[in-house]
Amino acid sequence: MKKILTLFIILGVFAFSDAAMAGNKKKDKKINWSTFEFSDLVKGKVPGPVKKKYSNVKRVYIADLVINQQVFSKYSKTSYGGLSHGSSTARMKANLGGIDFNTYQTAVAQIYDDITQYYIDQGYEIVTEAEVMQTEMYKNRGEGKRIVVANASDVEPVRYGDGGLNKYVSVRPANKLVVYNDAKKDVLTKGGAPWKVYFKLANELNALVVSYEFKTTFVTMDGKGGYFSTSAKVQASPYLSIASGNLTTLAPSKKTTQPTIGGYYQTELLEGNNNGWISPDGFKEIDETESSYYWTGSSSKKVENVLMVNPVPFIEEITTISEGISIALTKQFLEDIK
Repeated sequence: MKKILTLFIILGVFAFSDAAMAGNKKKDKKINWSTFEFSDLVKGKVPGPVKKKYSNVKRVYIADLVINQQVFSKYSKTSYGGLSHGSSTARMKANLGGIDFNTYQTAVAQIYDDITQYYIDQGYEIVTEAEVMQTEMYKNRGEGKRIVVANASDVEPVRYGDGGLNKYVSVRPANKLVVYNDAKKDVLTKGGAPWKVYFKLANELNALVVSYEFKTTFVTMDGKGGYFSTSAKVQASPYLSIASGNLTTLAPSKKTTQPTIGGYYQTELLEGNNNGWISPDGFKEIDETESSYYWTGSSSKKVENVLMVNPVPFIEEITTISEGISIALTKQFLEDIK
């Protein structure tokens, strides 16, 4: 019996080792985005009862295309190891450095152009900027302070926070007229969408109105601490991901209230490759403070780091993935409304 048990333990160790190695290999393996099947990740649909309203409209306006780029992150952990309620806290902040957002906006504009061409190839007419500028929604945009029109003059991207732990820059395409509801930035993580703005546009333009949204990170943080812990520790690691690419769609309707004629598509999180975007300059990965069970005081340590990136491969990796997702979302959307 002991021999059998020993054999199972040995096999279990080998199996665990193989699984761990396989996991590491999978993590280290770079994905070839040119052959990656982004369509396998797409979820969502246009509600069945309104598909006809979509299929009868052959005009499209891309109202928004935005990549919400994480530029700041912070994290903390506390240990409570002292006999007299002593504690130690480790805190870390990381900032994104090395990015020229004008270059970033130009790259996002290329995604916009490629999506536009895809719609044209599928037989759709693209609504022009001149048409948008003639709508009442556009002319009266000053009355609704949350309605924003972005164009080539917007060289400073919008910044907003996410629960105080992260800050983002909203990168939109350079030299493109896009319309969005500024209130959306406050409820991004809650799934907010600027329905009322797009509803007006869809009716005035007699066109399908679509918007694309992405959220990407540059760092991830984790830590150890808690009660009866001898130390607090925070570790930050470079981490590029594209989280839940979203496509929101709306068709014209005779209704004058908030519409129910909408479609929503999204994809799962995708991790980017380390294609040379990580720069070794100016980034410390671990911050920790030590505490003893017999220590009666408390301590706190704060470290702020800048993760410098190589901007060309960094932006290229993000926009390559974002474009692949965008085309996959668009393809599924158009197939659903045939």
